[in-house]
Amino acid sequence: MKSVYYIITIIITLSVIGMFFFLSYRLKAQQQSLSGLQDQIDLYNIAASNVEQERKLNASAITFGNLPVRKDVALTNGSETTSLFRYAEEITSPKLILRFSYISCDVCVDTILNVLKGIKGGIKKEDIILLLTYDNIENLNRFEHVNNIAYRTYSIPQYDSLGHFENYNIPYLFVLLPKRNTLNDLFFPLRENPLRTREYLYAIGNKYFDNEKY
Repeated sequence: MKSVYYIITIIITLSVIGMFFFLSYRLKAQQQSLSGLQDQIDLYNIAASNVEQERKLNASAITFGNLPVRKDVALTNGSETTSLFRYAEEITSPKLILRFSYISCDVCVDTILNVLKGIKGGIKKEDIILLLTYDNIENLNRFEHVNNIAYRTYSIPQYDSLGHFENYNIPYLFVLLPKRNTLNDLFFPLRENPLRTREYLYAIGNKYFDNEKY
């Protein structure tokens, strides 16, 4: 009888221990699942926040109007050095400017470049200028090579800025007009809505680049 009692006791003990480890495993798995879910929620919130920042910038772009060009913003193209202010004084036709830096959203930049490459008529390749800020010349050259950049590019020093909106690190577009030292028609594209960017390009194409005045 005692042996049967011991066997039953051992079985019950092992069952309790087994149940304990099983419940501990399930609890740990649930915690990991919740942790992974929280990570996804955090990533979603970050992405949503970035999109919301872009929307806010774009909504407020109208209020920016035509911003004055800072006279001290330096431009470099190889051995050529000038300033954005002087460049605006020297050009004889409107220029569409794409401005971004090495810390800008890569997907955003790629989206805009793809839209620009699809432009037909109106804005010509020679009308498009890229104003870039890169941490070193090697990375700039690599970017131009990888993306097969056919536009004229100027680099701007890291310490220079065209306005407070650059703190968002979002690429943007504007038009530079001859003898007018202003950033005209400032536009912040939404990466998830390239159609909107095409509509902007169509509008400024009709406004500036198909105008017989130039």
